[in-house]
Order: sequence, then structure tokens, then C-alpha cells
Amino acid sequence: KNLHNFQFDLPLDENEKWLLFEIKNFLKEIDFYYFFFQTYNIKIHYDPSESNTNVIAKQIALNELNSISFGRLRSYPNNCLGYFYCYYINDIFFVWGKDSLSRLIGSNNLISRYLITGNVYGKPSLNRQNELQKIYNEFKHQNIKKIILIVDTNISEILEQGIYRNDYINFYKEVFKLLNNKSVGLIIKPKRPKEFINSEIAYKFTKNNRCFIVKEKQTKSSDYATISDFVIGIQPQISSAFFESLI
Repeated sequence: KNLHNFQFDLPLDENEKWLLFEIKNFLKEIDFYYFFFQTYNIKIHYDPSESNTNVIAKQIALNELNSISFGRLRSYPNNCLGYFYCYYINDIFFVWGKDSLSRLIGSNNLISRYLITGNVYGKPSLNRQNELQKIYNEFKHQNIKKIILIVDTNISEILEQGIYRNDYINFYKEVFKLLNNKSVGLIIKPKRPKEFINSEIAYKFTKNNRCFIVKEKQTKSSDYATISDFVIGIQPQISSAFFESLI
């Protein structure tokens, strides 16, 4: 079932052939989301995607149905000239504060309304609080005086929000030196736990009883920040995980 039907002339060259192929696929994508939202009567939609072009198709479909979308700021926007600020085209968009608002307003994103909310997550759940208390008690049992939370980023050759493997390993080599101080304990919250655990540097931390590694991916770094004295992070730009931990 097609919402959009167009008649195209035959392409004149390979460039037009490619363009028509992409246009037809994009229209099919709009149709898919239109009928999905319509079938399930979706009036308010949230999508955490930042760089996938399907958010554009979704927003067009929502507009056709008089529905709305909302989004939130994740990685903190930098001030680099010509930087790609992701595909933010929501009806309502939540930002950290006035500074992040001014940076996004200066981008080309088609956001209808901004709301300054700060940190929207709140405190850890009761179950998480119990886990955090156990971690904290174990550190104190070992006479740990300072707990440092470590947050990282992806290992990637594409540096939008990732770092090279050598930089990743060198970062953790420096972090490991912190354990030379017997009064220091570490909580490591990797963005991708399996990636960290399978790295050549992980064994040093797993063998040290003054280091706790968070192995669940779907947990908030800010939860572990509540029992930490300092936060150290490495990212090409300030990640939401790092920013939330500071707050």
C-alpha cells in the first residue's frame, strides 16, 4: 500500500539513476512509518536516533498524521565550524541549559520548540541503590578513600563519537596508574562492556580488587557517580554519560 505515488522520467545517466533509486526508497520508508504510526494510533513519538536518516522519514509521516515527536540532547554540541549536529527535527526538544540551547539554535536543525530541563533521569532506582551501597561498602572495607568513575567511548576508525584503538588502550594504561595509590578505587563504566572486557588491557583491572567493572550496558553512568568522588572520561566531544555523571 503506497501513500506516495510519483511518475518519474527515465534517468539520463548513472547519477540520475542513483538519485531515483534513493528517492523511491525514501518514499517507501515514509509509507512504512506512516502506516505503522497510523495502525498503532501513535500520536507522540520519541526516538533516540541521532544520525540515521530514517528519523526524517518518521517526522514526515508524523506530520502527515498530525502527530508530534520529541527528542533530547545526548552528546554535548561542540563549536566546530561545519560540524554535523545530527538529524534533530523534532517538534519538542529537551536540552541541558542555555549554553547547549544557543549552540543548537545556531545549527541547521528544524526543531519547533526547545525546553530546558537539565538532567531528566533523577536518582537511581531502589534496586540500583542497593547495588551501589554494596560496591561502596566493599571499597570502604578496603580502606578506599577516593572512588573514581571512568567513562569511555567507542573504539572506532570513524571519529564522530569514537577513538582509535591505540588511544583507547593508552587511556586505560594511564588510568591503571591511579591504582598505584592504595587509597584509590575505580569504577569502570565502559560504553561497550564486551569491547572493554575483550581488550588487551582489561585483564589488569579484572585482577585488581580495587576495581569494579560495570558489565551491564543498559545502566546509567550517573548512578555510579552518586558514590564517586571524581569522574574521568575520554570522548571526542562531551558525551551525555559524562555530563550526567558530573551533575
